[in-house]
Amino acid sequence: MTPAARAEDVDIKVTVLGHDGKPLKGTAVDVFWWSSAEGKDIHTNATTGDDGTVTVKVPDKHQIYASVHDASQLQQTGGGTTGPVYGRPPAGFTVSLRVDIDAEAKLVQDAFDKCDADGYDRHLANLDTGVADQQARVDDARKKAEAFATEHDIPYPDLGSAEKAFKASGKLAGTEAATKEASARYRNLDTYVKMLRSLEDQKKVLDGYKKQRDALPKRPACKSGAMAPNGCPTGVGLLAGGLNQLLGTDLQSGCPPPERRNDTRHNGSEGDSDRRRKD
Repeated sequence: MTPAARAEDVDIKVTVLGHDGKPLKGTAVDVFWWSSAEGKDIHTNATTGDDGTVTVKVPDKHQIYASVHDASQLQQTGGGTTGPVYGRPPAGFTVSLRVDIDAEAKLVQDAFDKCDADGYDRHLANLDTGVADQQARVDDARKKAEAFATEHDIPYPDLGSAEKAFKASGKLAGTEAATKEASARYRNLDTYVKMLRSLEDQKKVLDGYKKQRDALPKRPACKSGAMAPNGCPTGVGLLAGGLNQLLGTDLQSGCPPPERRNDTRHNGSEGDSDRRRKD
């Protein structure tokens, strides 16, 4: 429900980007803020236009949030905020959908079980995007750690050797004889070790994503035509189709109305079995 606009409200534009980083058209956006007067969040809903944006009225001097779901409706959410606002809110902000690896993996499995090759491809592509995004985070963390080490003349390329050097540096930095240089080196090593630990955490997440992807079944080799799931077995050469022809029955409810038998509801016409009985 959209709250009534007030004179002090301001416009704010929310841009929604999909998994591919492009503006997402036709997406429901829930924009909300905390109301101290009412003691609850106030929500307003809108749908993105062709340019992937919505413009909504929000109260001045408030922290604004947005939540978005993509078409799967399985917790594919993104969120954004203007940040702590003490004056007027910024003109707008961007919400980028994150790929929910667990949700996409489930959707890939569901598509495989239903022999839905198109759905399989779509959700596997989303999952691959999530893996690529995590790989980019790993690469970025590695580059930052390497640049920091180069800048501060730290010769330790891995976490183990850096932690040992950090401990040894700490013993020296804690003595009265410690120089400013030794204290600075201790602080730099402390920062560097934290960066490497963060890198290791990001790598573990990436490994988990890859294992989850690799455990998924291969693309379904779905048969087409009458023998496909929910297909219409009308061919005389097929057992089910032959029985349909012989008995005038619907052995496959997946047949579209023109090919169905024993069905007098389509186009107001009589079914095959009705015509056969009149003959």
